[in-house]
Amino acid sequence: MGERGAALVTGGARRIGRALASAAAEAGYDVAIQVRAADDEAEAEAAAADVRARGRKAVILACELRQEAATVALVGQAEAELGPITLLVNSASVFDEDAFADMNRATWDAHMETNLRAPLVLAQAFARRLPPGREGLIVNLLDRTDGAPQAPFSYALSHAALREATLLLASALGPRVRAAALGPASGRLADADPAALAGGLGRLIAGQAAGDWLGVG
Repeated sequence: MGERGAALVTGGARRIGRALASAAAEAGYDVAIQVRAADDEAEAEAAAADVRARGRKAVILACELRQEAATVALVGQAEAELGPITLLVNSASVFDEDAFADMNRATWDAHMETNLRAPLVLAQAFARRLPPGREGLIVNLLDRTDGAPQAPFSYALSHAALREATLLLASALGPRVRAAALGPASGRLADADPAALAGGLGRLIAGQAAGDWLGVG
């Protein structure tokens, strides 16, 4: 087990998720990397190698976050592999272009189930399984397109909802479990600077007050 316990990073095989998995390892966590069954195996292995290169253990766990039972079980699976999970990073996200006029039940479900409900289900399981006497940190990754003109509607709505949910989580679970939102100041999530976001995670781990962390400079 890592010095701080272990971290579960959803979407941890690619882009910002991979950078945050590495940042967690740098901070002293062993890391469980959640992937979808359809994700590129080589990408996942490369992300795990980044963690191991920092002297920490890494495991890859396949889970479809739209499947409720599998999502509920994910924290326990990570714990069985690495020991108590004390850091949860919700980085996985679905992105599909749509406008309000195009929104339908399928686009709503795809975004809300992955981008909003899954982080909350995982947060609930995380809090329930946190060992007595340990403190925990939940980091929800946001995209600052919410509220931007012409933002993809379902995607932006799901992230705006997750922002508000993070504030409620901080109130419901604090002070033992901190909940924080981490996001780029502007632009799509995929365009953000991974190193800057990893630096933000490092500040949260080091004890920055929970809440929105929005500056990446």
